[in-house]
Amino acid sequence: MYLVHSSDTAEHNIFKSLKHELTPITHTGEDEAKPVISPDGKRLRIYAAVALSS
Repeated sequence: MYLVHSSDTAEHNIFKSLKHELTPITHTGEDEAKPVISPDGKRLRIYAAVALSS
C-alpha cells in the first residue's frame, strides 16, 4: 500500500497537481487488501494473503 501526495510546491491539491510522489506505508511480501483506517486516523489495518503450508 502506498500514500500518494502532491510533490508540486505550487499546487498541494492531489487532484489538481500533475506531480505526485508515492510513499510505501506497508512492507509485506504478501498481497494486501481491504484497508481500514481507525476512527482517530492514526492506524491502518490491512488483510494480507498468507499461504498456509499443509
